[in-house]
Amino acid sequence: MNGLKLADIEVFAAEYAKHRQAVVEVAEIMRSEMDAVKRKHINDLKLRVSAAASKKQMLVNALEANKALFDKPRTHVFNASR
Repeated sequence: MNGLKLADIEVFAAEYAKHRQAVVEVAEIMRSEMDAVKRKHINDLKLRVSAAASKKQMLVNALEANKALFDKPRTHVFNASR
């Protein structure tokens, strides 16, 4: 690319700026759409997280209050779902 004129560099810079702006525009659209999805689902997610935390605490309390059930080395699988 030797021997270019300043006008050639200006053309390259303009083309780059145009394509970079297109990237920015698509990124902004994506960010906006992702924010809309978050707003749509955030309340349900918070409710489910709270319910899961409550049930986990109930399980922990039950296990701690009934340690004798696990005195001997045993393996119990009650629910293997994730």
